[in-house]
Amino acid sequence: MKAITGQKTDKKDVHWIAKLTRIGLLPRSFVPNETIQELRELTRQRKHYVESRNRETNRIHKILQSVLATYLPVDGHYTFSLIESIFR
Repeated sequence: MKAITGQKTDKKDVHWIAKLTRIGLLPRSFVPNETIQELRELTRQRKHYVESRNRETNRIHKILQSVLATYLPVDGHYTFSLIESIFR
């Protein structure tokens, strides 16, 4: 439904929602307990770190390909040895 210009319904909506809430027709919102909230936060952080690691792995792989002009498996032993020697 598209609103007609100049006819705001916010006040009507507030009264309608209040009435539905009073008579119990709107479901209550679910607020998880503290343990669940902490687990959700940890899950979000882990997802962020995994995505960040993947971005950095791809970035390093691209740099190695351009510098060495050969394909090196980024997760290979030789590649990690090379990276360690660069940062020593």
